[in-house]
Amino acid sequence: MNFKPLIDLRGTTMIRAFILNALVTAAIAALAIELRYLLDEQEERKQLSRGEKALIIMLVTFLHGLVIYIVVRYILGFGDGLLTKGPQYPFFL
Repeated sequence: MNFKPLIDLRGTTMIRAFILNALVTAAIAALAIELRYLLDEQEERKQLSRGEKALIIMLVTFLHGLVIYIVVRYILGFGDGLLTKGPQYPFFL
């Protein structure tokens, strides 16, 4: 049984893999930044220390990262690039 993503954008070339990885990394970073802003706005109510905020951000960002990687895997086929049997490119493009 072969895996077929909804949109076939597998990272079979260096530029495709770079774009897909940049997309995933940007989504995870954006969620982490927004979570930090949300915690800073609610700081007056909950009185969280910097360490507690860092721990919350780290755990929630990790879980968001897993969800994003799984969703992008099933939608775009992210993660198959190292499994292809294509030519090895000595340069970026």
